[in-house]
Amino acid sequence: MEVGGTRLRLESGLGIRAYDFYGLAEIGPTMGAECEAQSGLHWAEDHYLIEVLDPTTLQPVPEGELGMLVISHLLRQGTPMIRYATNDVARYTSERCSCGRTHGRSPGGVVGRNDDLIIYRGAKFYPTQVESVVRAREGFTGEYMIEIQGGESDLPVVTVVAESEHPDAETALRAALKEALLVTPKVRVVAPGTLGRTEFKAKRVVHVH
Repeated sequence: MEVGGTRLRLESGLGIRAYDFYGLAEIGPTMGAECEAQSGLHWAEDHYLIEVLDPTTLQPVPEGELGMLVISHLLRQGTPMIRYATNDVARYTSERCSCGRTHGRSPGGVVGRNDDLIIYRGAKFYPTQVESVVRAREGFTGEYMIEIQGGESDLPVVTVVAESEHPDAETALRAALKEALLVTPKVRVVAPGTLGRTEFKAKRVVHVH
C-alpha cells in the first residue's frame, strides 16, 4: 500500500513509528521492507530479481516511473517463481538510501493494483492516492469511497465520498485532491459512521448506475 496519510494516522494515533513491509504468498513472506529512514521498500536483491515493467508491453519502464512489479526467485531450488507478475504497481530506484544500503528500493511503497487504475479526464490515479489525501487531513475519519458513474459511451463521473464532522470541509478536500491527482473529482462529505466498515479488504471503488 502507499503509505502517506495512513502512516501519519498510525504514528500520531499510537505514538509509534510505522514501517512498510511487502510479501506475497506465491513468493515469500517478506522480500521488501523499510529502514529507519522510511524512504521506501528496500528489496532483498540477493534473493529476488526485481523488475518494474509496463503492464501492456512488458518492457522495463524508466527508473523512477510507475510500472508493474515482476519478481523472480534467485535461490529457491524447489518450485521457483520466474518473472511472476504481481499486478502491484510501484517505482524502482537504484539510488543509494540515506541509511547506506545500496539494494534497489521503491519510494512510496506499492501504490496500488494495476487493475485498480482509474482514468478520469485524461488523468490516471489509484485509490491509494485518494486514501493518502483523505487520511492526511484533520477532521476526517479516514474512511472513504470512490463512486464511478457512467463510462464506455458516456464520460465517467468520479466522486470521492469521505466522512467528516465538518460538512464545509468539502472545498478544502477537493483542492487537496486536485493537487495530488492533477484532476478534480467531485467530492461529497458525509457524517462519520455513514460508510460501511469491514474487517477484511475494504471495497473502495463502486460503480453506480
